[in-house]
Amino acid sequence: MKDKFRVIYIGNFFKVPEFIIHEDAFKLDKIICEKEKFTDELLTFSLVRGIPVHFFEDLDLKKELRILKENIDFFIMCSFGRILPSWFVKSLEGYNIHYSYLPFYKGRHPTFWATVNGEKSLGITLHKVSSYVDGGEIISQKKVPYFLWENENDVFSKLTNLIPLLLKDLLLYKKGLIKPKENHPQKFYFRPVGERDYTIDIENDTPEVIFNKVRAQSRYRGAKLIFNNKIYWVRKVLFTNRPSAYEGKVLVPVRSGEYYLVLLEFDE
Repeated sequence: MKDKFRVIYIGNFFKVPEFIIHEDAFKLDKIICEKEKFTDELLTFSLVRGIPVHFFEDLDLKKELRILKENIDFFIMCSFGRILPSWFVKSLEGYNIHYSYLPFYKGRHPTFWATVNGEKSLGITLHKVSSYVDGGEIISQKKVPYFLWENENDVFSKLTNLIPLLLKDLLLYKKGLIKPKENHPQKFYFRPVGERDYTIDIENDTPEVIFNKVRAQSRYRGAKLIFNNKIYWVRKVLFTNRPSAYEGKVLVPVRSGEYYLVLLEFDE
């Protein structure tokens, strides 16, 4: 096996290339990201670590493929919103990091759907890139508990911190010490999230669904709630049957006032 693998990172999340350069067996050559998702954090990484960034939209992929095949061993992908052409995937070895315990929760927003569905644990998976979305053979998987007091941002951070372990398992796989596991290429795919998915229906949603919609949007603007002809973007709530204890807070009656939803963090 090689002492060092030359790799590129395809994605928009600045922490992943930092994890890659801290693995001694990898030499990170460059980053390919989406232009509209190029962040100050990724720019800072590029400038401080001396790793060039190329925008996916500006590349001639066929020309780029010829260069990559001559100069790198494989690519590592994570947090990338585009589907790579099948001819590219078939021509270059690649591995993707997906924020779910595959084969479950394939698609662009796995932690949202897992949160809304009330999962009590979440996983992260390193798998081979194939022609099917999140459908390649599984190299490594890790799982963490998802506690009630945590939100999607919390669990996303916990899963992110497991990426170095996935990279170490990738090296073991390259040494022939790990056998890949079968995936289900065309099962368990979830569609992209739309506004209706994180809009609270105070009359019909169960308390669990209401609570989890809020948890699922904590990383973003918040779950949408319409109450008294006003729109609230809610990021943290709890339920109470003691409304007098929350004087000055926004209280939303649930089930004809049997208890109340307390808005703790929100924007109007």
